[in-house]
Amino acid sequence: MIVLDANILIRAVLGKRVRQLLETYTGHRLRFYAPEVAYADAAKYLPALLIMKMGRLPHLHTIGETMITRTLLKFSLTAAFMGLPGLSFAQDHPQPRQGNDLSGLHAFDPRAGCWIYHNHVLKERLANNHDWFDYDSTQHLWITMGGYGNIDDNEMRTPAGTYYGLTVRTYDPKTGTWSIWWYDGRNPSDLDSPVKGRFKDGVGTFYSNDTLRGKPIKVRFIWSGITATAAHWEQAFSGDGGKTWETNWIAQFSKIDCTAN
Repeated sequence: MIVLDANILIRAVLGKRVRQLLETYTGHRLRFYAPEVAYADAAKYLPALLIMKMGRLPHLHTIGETMITRTLLKFSLTAAFMGLPGLSFAQDHPQPRQGNDLSGLHAFDPRAGCWIYHNHVLKERLANNHDWFDYDSTQHLWITMGGYGNIDDNEMRTPAGTYYGLTVRTYDPKTGTWSIWWYDGRNPSDLDSPVKGRFKDGVGTFYSNDTLRGKPIKVRFIWSGITATAAHWEQAFSGDGGKTWETNWIAQFSKIDCTAN
């Protein structure tokens, strides 16, 4: 049996060489064991190392920092044993970024920070419904991937109860387009198809295909009026291939000071 210490656990997250050794010797009558004290020690140092490597450590208010680091550690270790790809932190030989269309790269930069936003939501979509409901939400957005992405954590205080959601956005300099994914905390194992699009004259328009009540629809996001203190977002669905659109969700954002939690 080989006992894995904190140093090896951290290297399983940050580098490829330890992962390759684990993959090579797993199943060759060798057993690996990582004691809890090793996880605890590694969790103390991993956040600072991630900040040095990535420039920041994402922190979601629904998951404590200790849970984040322990999850990264255990995922990387398990992935190595199973021969799965490592996390994106493992960049022993980073490749140069391809593409030079940076026209929309900084479009979301003013949105970094904390926000409160008012939601105006249609009760039923593509059902000839005209009843709306309203609620407020809070959001914390971070710039990631050296400026080529961002992530935001949302607390949705709906009349039916509070839930959480996460947005991930990535920029492709080959096409000058953004891809946007939404994770709904009420269905954490389901991932919506990304909407993709670009900014023109300060307005970002993004599209995707989806289904609603078993029928194909098109989805459209529009971001506009993005400044350091405000932003506007709308979602619309089309049931006729994009000929007509029904707006079903409008959100108006206002910047607020970030608090400790």
